[in-house]
Amino acid sequence: MNPPCAACQKPVYPVEKLSILDKFWHKGCFRCTTCRTTLNIKNFKGYGKLPYCQAHGPKVEHTVIADTPENIRLAKQTQSQSSIAYQKEFIDTRGKYTAVSDDPETLRVMKNTNIQSNNKYRNDPRQIGFTTVSDNPELLRVIKQSDILSDVKYRIDPSQQQFTVVHDTPEIERLKKQSDLQSHVKYSKQNVAKNTPQSDNNTMVHVQNDGNQPQNPVQDEVLKQNYVALYDAEKIDDDEVSIQEGDLIVDAFLVSEGWLMGRNARTNECGLLPSNYVQLAQ
Repeated sequence: MNPPCAACQKPVYPVEKLSILDKFWHKGCFRCTTCRTTLNIKNFKGYGKLPYCQAHGPKVEHTVIADTPENIRLAKQTQSQSSIAYQKEFIDTRGKYTAVSDDPETLRVMKNTNIQSNNKYRNDPRQIGFTTVSDNPELLRVIKQSDILSDVKYRIDPSQQQFTVVHDTPEIERLKKQSDLQSHVKYSKQNVAKNTPQSDNNTMVHVQNDGNQPQNPVQDEVLKQNYVALYDAEKIDDDEVSIQEGDLIVDAFLVSEGWLMGRNARTNECGLLPSNYVQLAQ
């Protein structure tokens, strides 16, 4: 059912229906209540659920009433409190300064000071002026003391520093052990050369007899043994042999503490190798 129009009370059909101010209107019936000017949804002004034009729209006015004695007392008390605050500030600052108008010279000095202060915080070297003065003894002492303190900071006693102790991994231990062995090679070469017996490619090696004992082939022969490499080792000098883990070292014998003389079956190279890098073959 179509609702009635708020102005003419006739049914309002959907084609011409306006829903404004909680009422339904025909487009032609939506007029100003005072001057009957046709309105639309953009230029009307509602008041009391009635449409008005901008010119005849009721204006809200305030009602003026007389102040009650209580309101007068509160207003007077507020004014007194405000006056007390300004009076106290005046008494505190009285005699401390005299307010005068700034002359052109004062304004120029203030502007110059502001510019210099602004340049100082912007660190613009093109606009900052410097005055070179000689250092007095006190300033020299302070500079020297600052240098000493700065130098002490970078020369802290290592015994006073805090360290975190961590355990060496197996790989680090192996590298440290290999490095120690390589460093020991340099100091052992001379001893190894003196104690290395002359040998050929046979299985047995004959040892020199000093002549004080009778020749005994059984006692003068050194038995060679076979070893298996446990770690990798690269040769450093020409009289050494490189090994890899699992290599078979044949015809090996001890020539000095920590050193063997043998032949790598994989590469067929003969030379010195560290004894703690190998173990006896099963």
